[in-house]
Amino acid sequence: MHKMRVSLREGTLADAEFIVALLNDPSFINHIGDKQVRTQKQAHQYIKNTFIEPLELGLGSRVITLLDGQPVGMVGLFQRPILDSPDLGFAMLSEHQGKGLMYEAANSFLTLHTQKFSTLYGITSQTNETSYSLLKKLGFTYLSEIQLENKTTKDRLLTLQRKE
Repeated sequence: MHKMRVSLREGTLADAEFIVALLNDPSFINHIGDKQVRTQKQAHQYIKNTFIEPLELGLGSRVITLLDGQPVGMVGLFQRPILDSPDLGFAMLSEHQGKGLMYEAANSFLTLHTQKFSTLYGITSQTNETSYSLLKKLGFTYLSEIQLENKTTKDRLLTLQRKE
């Protein structure tokens, strides 16, 4: 078993600068969308909505950090109105992609934070082969196309069935 290169922690308002950088990373905007978070105040609201408040429901995101504490990404569960179970969402700063760090973080997150859900979903754009491959490596299987409320193109919906 190899040593983890990343760790997960809860997000705090002190992460505002990192969140602005992550949400404005070209890869994030291209594959996930523009969340219109440009200022520290907007980042604080995003952190409250995405990291802090959903924790009470067993949802929400965790900040992915390198072992020196540097934040490099996020991974978490999000409940969409059109799905009956949450979906796994993740994002990483471009300069840290392609090193296997997201697999480590997502696999750890699934092990630690998703036991109460028998079904999980993953959604990725038709053009995001990296995220699609990651979801498949994590054990997700392709289910269908899905039309999200805020997008004009269809995405791929994957599912992970967990043993009781």
